[in-house]
This record gives sequence, structure tokens and C-alpha cells, in this order.
Amino acid sequence: MRVVIDAHAIGERLTGNETYITNLIDNLVALDGGMELTLLFTHKDAEEEWRSRHDGVKTVLVRPANPLVRIPLAMPLVSRLRKADILHVQYVGPPVSSLPLVVTVHDISYEHYPEFFTRR
Repeated sequence: MRVVIDAHAIGERLTGNETYITNLIDNLVALDGGMELTLLFTHKDAEEEWRSRHDGVKTVLVRPANPLVRIPLAMPLVSRLRKADILHVQYVGPPVSSLPLVVTVHDISYEHYPEFFTRR
């Protein structure tokens, strides 16, 4: 199975989100089930570090990193080029995708406590 993973949180120092995606990738690699992983990075340093972290895992530095380009254009393009079977994203996926999506939503406190959040 070919899996593309949005790893943009790696290098952001977002604590929980970065820890989650790092552990997800490390544990998927450890499964050794013939999975082909492609990781999409927005931080050059993170992409360079992960390029040699696991044998057989492909890394792609997505430019521009702007989510308005990365999400609707770069994610589907890389997924198509890698002949992916599934795309894993955090929070937001491409509005149009021919692939099944796995979406991780880390926090929905804005739904339960809207008074603590601005509209933005």
C-alpha cells in the first residue's frame, strides 16, 4: 500500500501535533507491512533530517508551503505522482481528491468552548 502523509507539523515545534505525526510515522515504519510511505514536509531542515531517518521512506519538500497551495494542489499532485492508495492529513484535506482520506483532528475545543476563540 502506498501512503502519502502530510508531515507539515514536523519542524513547527507544535508539541502535540508534531509529536503525534512523528510517532505515527515511526510506528507505521515499524509495522513493516510492505507499506510505501511518502512524507510531505514544508520545512527544509525537517525534510533533510527525515530523508535518512528510515530506509525506503520518501520525503518531499512542498513549495510553496502556503496551505492555500499545498492542500488543494501539492497534496493531490504528489499523491498522483506517487500512485498513492491513501492520503493522511491533519485537520484539512484537499477539497477534491480521488483518494481515500484519513483526517486527524487533534482538537475540537473550539466546538465545545466557542467563547474562548475568535471567529478567525
